[in-house]
Amino acid sequence: MIHYTLLPEQIIKVLKREYRFRVFTLLMLFISISIIIGIIALLPSFIFSYSQIKESEKQLESLQKSRESRGIDSIVKDLEETEIIVNKLILDDIKIYPSSILDRVLLYKSSSISITSFQIDIEDMASSSATAIIQGKSLTREKLLEFKKKLEQDSAIIDIEMPISDLAKEGNSPFAIRFKLKK
Repeated sequence: MIHYTLLPEQIIKVLKREYRFRVFTLLMLFISISIIIGIIALLPSFIFSYSQIKESEKQLESLQKSRESRGIDSIVKDLEETEIIVNKLILDDIKIYPSSILDRVLLYKSSSISITSFQIDIEDMASSSATAIIQGKSLTREKLLEFKKKLEQDSAIIDIEMPISDLAKEGNSPFAIRFKLKK
């Protein structure tokens, strides 16, 4: 290799090494400055995003409070419970329907007995029997006993329970009868 300088070979190697070091240092300086400028350029959008997140959290919190104050949570809970009940009623394997239970009971009811409440235990609907509770008023004790006897004579109705306290009053007494209905 022909050198156009009069410098010795060792000094040329040292100068080349220093030159490479200076180029590398300058390159690192440019990269560092670029990173700093990039961070500074992204800082406003970060601040804006952070403030938007905080504002959204405040709005969500105020919506939760207004939802609780309006009672929407209880409505949602009631709707979920209703959906569960409806899904259980829709099942194909249910052989006992609430309307059939009510129709069967109304066959034995006389005009002196008024039914004020009719409740069916939905949990038992898919099993071999359904539990029902009838509440109402009877004009006389005899008519109530007659109603209970008619229910006992039905082969589909089993385990009839009626508190003795319901028979304590002579006239216009409230009553509750619990029974199970076979499939």
